[in-house]
Amino acid sequence: MRVLISIKDAEEAREVLAAGGVDILDIKNPGEGTLGANKPWVIREVMQLLPPGIEVAASIGDLTYKPGTASLAAYGVARLGVDYVVASFYGVKTTEQAEKLSRALKRALVEEGSGAKLIISGYADYWRTGSANPFEFVKRVSCDVVMLDTAVKDGKNILDFAPVEKLREFVELAHEHGMDTCISGSLRIPHLGQAMSIGSDILGFRGAACEGGVVKRERVEELLRALGRI
Repeated sequence: MRVLISIKDAEEAREVLAAGGVDILDIKNPGEGTLGANKPWVIREVMQLLPPGIEVAASIGDLTYKPGTASLAAYGVARLGVDYVVASFYGVKTTEQAEKLSRALKRALVEEGSGAKLIISGYADYWRTGSANPFEFVKRVSCDVVMLDTAVKDGKNILDFAPVEKLREFVELAHEHGMDTCISGSLRIPHLGQAMSIGSDILGFRGAACEGGVVKRERVEELLRALGRI
């Protein structure tokens, strides 16, 4: 299992790197949504800090069904040299839209040619925002990693919307269709035992690594120690 920490800038990246033990730095902009897109110069600045062995993901935002716009954004982010392009399907309404949009995004990355992988994020509380149901579209999308997150950040976590067994079924379906998985969604230290029992390839965190809304080394270290104990 790999650990992903979401950050918003180089300062937060330094905090995570000082703690060590994290596999993927996920660059996003929380001010623009659940997986808001950040600026290219911020992504470059973070990438200049990375030691060997740390992968980087960067979001292209909370998407609506606009395959042309989205595929162009994916192509541009991949040109920055990231390992993963992250696409939130927050504004994607149906399984059919999710399938078609995923194909456009995947083709954009293939044509760009750097080898960047595609992460698609759906939402366990999809009905609260009218988003497509990820437990359905997981069988039809084309990507390298399918993520489950929470759309509404109101203190609830992913386990409030999907029991462990349902999340395990999601992981198994993704694996059957050749995709890895990332489980995220306001997971904190008390949830780690259940989260790790799901069998996801990646667990994603931000809030658990934050103090006052900012990622801090001490919180990352505390999180990693808790994961190590389990």
